[in-house]
Amino acid sequence: RSIVVHKTAFSDADVATLAKRMLGLITAPPAPPPFCSGQEWVCLNADDVQGPDGTAVSSWKGFTSLYDPPVLVKAGIAYLPAIQFNANSGLKRDDTTPSVVSVCALAQYTDSTGFWNQIIGQGHDQFWVIRRYGDQNKMTMHTQNSNEPLAAFDYGKPYVFCGVNRGSSNTVWVFNLDGSIASTLTSSCSQCTIPSAGTSKEISIGWSNLKKPGEGFKGLIRSIIAYKLALTDVEVNNVVRRLLANIAVVGVQPSASFCTGNEWICLVADDLTNDDGTAVTSWGQFSSLYDPPIFRRTGVNSLPAVQFSTNSALKRDDTVPAQMTVCAYAMYSDSTGYWNQI
Repeated sequence: RSIVVHKTAFSDADVATLAKRMLGLITAPPAPPPFCSGQEWVCLNADDVQGPDGTAVSSWKGFTSLYDPPVLVKAGIAYLPAIQFNANSGLKRDDTTPSVVSVCALAQYTDSTGFWNQIIGQGHDQFWVIRRYGDQNKMTMHTQNSNEPLAAFDYGKPYVFCGVNRGSSNTVWVFNLDGSIASTLTSSCSQCTIPSAGTSKEISIGWSNLKKPGEGFKGLIRSIIAYKLALTDVEVNNVVRRLLANIAVVGVQPSASFCTGNEWICLVADDLTNDDGTAVTSWGQFSSLYDPPIFRRTGVNSLPAVQFSTNSALKRDDTVPAQMTVCAYAMYSDSTGYWNQI
């Protein structure tokens, strides 16, 4: 994400100050209260799932696996734990249907796989569900015979998806990780009501009651909160803040003084204007060597970063210093590469 090098040997205290300045690009929110207050109908957080990376999730706070169990991914959404679904995996619990419902989920769709690809719901057409609309990259809050609201989103990016059924209307929101609204829509309808409140009907996550192989949710879910209430817009925003409470603020820009001019090398990915996924042929005074690295708009801690493969590099000609201090805000993906210098 960033590199600072000085042609001097820093003291331990100066190194600590430099590291804090580099990490100051992220504004950490205050410590959040307990995630689940006990007032929710459904409250799930991937932090509660124990086990090493790749562990099969056969149960998640009252939900049990349906077909293939999903798996725990330790560095899932914003490098925090999440549960990964593969379009054939799901979770369920027995419950009764509400008369109105509000639900928010911090989740990410991998791609357009799966037609009946709900995040969470009871039934499919005749009760309630929040899901992607068919094969389109649009979220919907669906209840029986409803005129479905559609809110657009991008594959491969995490969002907070929210839906509220108020009896006479359904509203769906797509929130970015900084809490801003990416898209939203409300649809009024004469038959938006959830039928037969109190009917016994399993709640399923990642899978619809149609049970068609390969048609379930494919992606990551970090957390879900649902209420048997029709939340107001303000209350929905409060739930969104809870879901995002321990995620680094996205899009926080460094101050203009990140590079003071006293450094030998000073690079920060925020200075790059590339589109997401494009080649970085130059960065500061460095140019590409072999394969160029790739710019990622949401990289380290959901902030801009430059992604290197084991065949990509950047270089510049210079002279060797007598002393040196270097700090880099970076992340190793895995153990690939023996001569793997930053």
